[in-house]
Amino acid sequence: MPRFFLPLAAALCLAFAGPAAFGQNNVQTFAGPAAFGQNNVQADHRPVVRIGLIDTFSPDFYINTYAPTIQYLKHRLPQYRFESVEYANGLDFTEKEASGLDFLVSSAGTYGIRAQAFGAEHIVIRKRSDVKNASRSVAAVFVARADNKAVNTLKDMRGRRATATTRASFDGWLVAIDEIAQAGFDPEDFFSSVQFTEFSFPDVISRVLIGEADVGVMTRCQLERMEEQGIVKPGAVKVINAKETEGEACRRSSDLYPAEVVAVFPHTDAELAKAVTIALLQMPVYDHGSENWEWVTVNDLVNISGLMERLSLGSFAYQRDFTLEALAKRYWREVVLILALIAATLFHILRVDSLVMQRTRELVQTVKEKEALLERMKRTQQYLQLLERNTIVSQLSSLFAHEMKQPVTNIINYAAGVAMLRRSGRGNDAMVDQALDAINDQAHRMAQIVDRVRAYARREPMEKSDCRLADIVKSMLENFRMAQKPESAIDVHVSSDIFVSAEPVALELLLLNLVRNAERAAAAGSSPRVCIEAKTEEGLVKVTVSDNGPRVDDALFERLGRIGGVRSSQGLGMGLAIAKGIAENHRGHLEFSRSAGGGLAVTLVMPLAHPKDNENEDADA
Repeated sequence: MPRFFLPLAAALCLAFAGPAAFGQNNVQTFAGPAAFGQNNVQADHRPVVRIGLIDTFSPDFYINTYAPTIQYLKHRLPQYRFESVEYANGLDFTEKEASGLDFLVSSAGTYGIRAQAFGAEHIVIRKRSDVKNASRSVAAVFVARADNKAVNTLKDMRGRRATATTRASFDGWLVAIDEIAQAGFDPEDFFSSVQFTEFSFPDVISRVLIGEADVGVMTRCQLERMEEQGIVKPGAVKVINAKETEGEACRRSSDLYPAEVVAVFPHTDAELAKAVTIALLQMPVYDHGSENWEWVTVNDLVNISGLMERLSLGSFAYQRDFTLEALAKRYWREVVLILALIAATLFHILRVDSLVMQRTRELVQTVKEKEALLERMKRTQQYLQLLERNTIVSQLSSLFAHEMKQPVTNIINYAAGVAMLRRSGRGNDAMVDQALDAINDQAHRMAQIVDRVRAYARREPMEKSDCRLADIVKSMLENFRMAQKPESAIDVHVSSDIFVSAEPVALELLLLNLVRNAERAAAAGSSPRVCIEAKTEEGLVKVTVSDNGPRVDDALFERLGRIGGVRSSQGLGMGLAIAKGIAENHRGHLEFSRSAGGGLAVTLVMPLAHPKDNENEDADA
């Protein structure tokens, strides 16, 4: 329908609309015949209510929405005389024109773009019967011919020919290009050409079907109504970028937005605004076939602001202005910040130059001081080296004294025994030879200990060989019993087929330290007993020396294995630390736990060696 026929259609609708349009209960609100008699002259003196209409709608809106609403207000509020003022385009709607209106009827998009700038406030919004939320009511629909294989997605529409009703239509154009903008495209350079029908023939769907356009932009539910009316055959066109939601009666290609709104201006009389708002909210549901709607309170128009920002409309129109004045007005905070940063940078450069000069003078002085410190450091290093040598000597002396005590004691015992035999006259050559052999063995043992301590001082690696663990344990026990009379029973459970790669003297000293500590601890209790047990597990041997002495308190248990951590009146406190060092030199380690008998259990864990002979003998003492 041409645009100049719209006022005529609205007038016809106003003239012939009857009570049936609003339901049976509304009959009493209509004027009777007296309204057209003598009393009609006085109606000219009623207050005039000017309602503005921004014309961005299809002709159906005038017939099925605007005209029934005005007709209802005239009969509901007969004390007022209603006048309609139509504006062809929202862009032409000025503040001066707004000052002469009391109410404004427009799409939600036009209201957000133009009316809010004049202080207008929405009072009601049109809710269609097919939606639950009036703020999620209208949408755009992209259609293409069903046989057009080249256009199937939103991306495929780029560079194609498009057609729409009018550039000012909210759900017929603005919502559509906003969907394109949300997809990351520039809506102003998306289509190769756009034809606007201005509601004339051929319309949007006809241009698509006859091939004049590749893509058509329609409003939500418009395609379904045309298919019901037989204007378009079902399946003749397809919806592009369809957004299916369960329960929706109509297809759409965009997000949902608010429908049409009625807004009031700040200068409108408060009583008039109240009366019109109440009347619109009490207006019965308009039921006209497929057009069922009512006026409801406004939910929210938040998503309109997002559309305006993306399309640079309304309060965001400044985004389209790229003059120096507009850029300065738009980005004045950023400009001030940049100038501040430049000023700060210049200040920083000047300050850095000053600091560099000052620092250079300080560095010259520091170099001189550093040379003096280097000389002093040399003297300090010499002193520290002397202290380190003294410390090493002290440690080696402690180690030497600790390890030499056992063979020296054995030599003294054998020498005393020989002397006693000689004085008693009961000695014989065999016994003297046996004692001399033992003294000789202990002397060789002392020599081995000295060699090992010297190797330790020189940090030389130990020479290891495959040894039978049972033999090392046996030799260790013989030396232990020679040096002192055990007060505890010693149980040995070491298989003869266990071989380890070790330095025999070092490993014997390790086990001797463990047995000596265990025997000393067990002697403090009743029925003292020491157990030596060896078990193999996954290429490892675990040698455990345990006692049934008193329970070790928690503080002492935490200090086990640390150098000097355990001190006693009978030793230097180096035994367990030395044993730990020997274990580590044999790629092993010590584990401490409490034994089943209540005392301490120390376990040596070290790798097995490949046995030389396939023996399966058990050595028990």
